[in-house]
Amino acid sequence: MIEGFADDISATVVENTLILVLQTLQKDATNVLKFMASNRLIANDKKTTFILFGNRSSGTPNLSLIIGNSKIEEQSSIKLLGLNISNDLKWNIYVNHMLTTLHHRIYLFNHIRDILPNHIIPTVSNALVMSHFRYVLPIFVHPRLSEHDPLPTNTNRLQIAQNQMTRSWLQVKRSDKVNMRKARSELGLMSVNQLAVFTILTETRKILINDTIPWMKAIMTERGSSSITTRSNTSNKLRSQQSQTQKHVDGFIHQAATLWNSIPSDCRDLSCSDSLFKRTIKNWITTNLP
Repeated sequence: MIEGFADDISATVVENTLILVLQTLQKDATNVLKFMASNRLIANDKKTTFILFGNRSSGTPNLSLIIGNSKIEEQSSIKLLGLNISNDLKWNIYVNHMLTTLHHRIYLFNHIRDILPNHIIPTVSNALVMSHFRYVLPIFVHPRLSEHDPLPTNTNRLQIAQNQMTRSWLQVKRSDKVNMRKARSELGLMSVNQLAVFTILTETRKILINDTIPWMKAIMTERGSSSITTRSNTSNKLRSQQSQTQKHVDGFIHQAATLWNSIPSDCRDLSCSDSLFKRTIKNWITTNLP
């Protein structure tokens, strides 16, 4: 798969052996360089990275690729569109980086809070802080459907940061013991968990209606060869995903199907407008989810 966004190009290869992966990547890299050369573009070897995912025997040395005249060494983590991706598919590096940025922005927000007119505070907080919360949130936050579900560490750390911003907005201290759920409700904010659920559901709707990710839509809507009409078909429920590992359970497809099948049936009606869907689903999320 060759994919591009603006001036970023990535090549993804899935094979059964490392040898095949390396050979295919070499070929893809050569083709990309030829394309760039024919359009008078130059690849920046200092910004070219290479990462491998999958099971490898312990002690296996890092590998490398020869691209043009440059040797590209394998990395344990790379940065793609602002997202730090690790070869163990964990998000600790990105969350640590994100929290550093959030604490800095909350510090700025706290210092300018007193000089801002009340009517402009929601706009500033959304642009300065909340927009950073929302970016790729579903990737590393495992949604909770009830208070009894385990609270993942990364979700808790991000929620603490959001609570700091909420207190700054209300100009209260932690010692005041303000109920954060009520405070968010008064300010029209969703918790980190609620934001993740809202984003997953809106993206799932885009996939189903606009076919934004065809292969993912095929997995979620596949019904088999049977012509029998079931309640699942008529209620617009998605195919239940059987997952063997925790990584699969935490993955977007599994979470999307689970959440989509949990929402009220009228919300699964794809004929309703986007604005109505968002209003209805936001009300359902803030009312029912932690």
